[in-house]
Amino acid sequence: MGTLIAAIILKASPVDMIKMPLFVSKALTGEGSIDIGALSGGAEWSMAVAGVIMLGCVIMALILPEGYDNRFFSLLLLLSLVMTYHRTYDFFVLAAAASGTCLAEGVKEGRRDRIMAAVYIIIVLFFFFGLRIFNESRESLIIAAFIFYGYLISYTCMFRRSNNA
Repeated sequence: MGTLIAAIILKASPVDMIKMPLFVSKALTGEGSIDIGALSGGAEWSMAVAGVIMLGCVIMALILPEGYDNRFFSLLLLLSLVMTYHRTYDFFVLAAAASGTCLAEGVKEGRRDRIMAAVYIIIVLFFFFGLRIFNESRESLIIAAFIFYGYLISYTCMFRRSNNA
């Protein structure tokens, strides 16, 4: 709806309003912080990886049983940060993803869940404060990427396991 309203105000085609951000993202593929495009140096294959991830998300949405909405939404938020161009200021969505990660109902039941919640809190603090303290240096971005991707892979695996249970 917002895109349609913006198209009317800007006197532009709604289709163009959808395509323009995608063209900008494609042009900035290698310019992000820890997304796949930035890590690959802007390689063309990074867009294909993002497409495969999107396809996996669609399939996952279709097969998920009821009751996983918060966790799935959080997973989508986390994946969106690595699929296409994002700078570290875009990581404010980590606050929204907390509702399905470390704050979700059923989380903190065991040691693994408490560790995942603690790592998530570290990620949030590091992105919100640590990267600023270190001026987003290359080394701090490497640490951020290592922690974030490790968490994302672990969270995705836990999500899959809890879905099978």
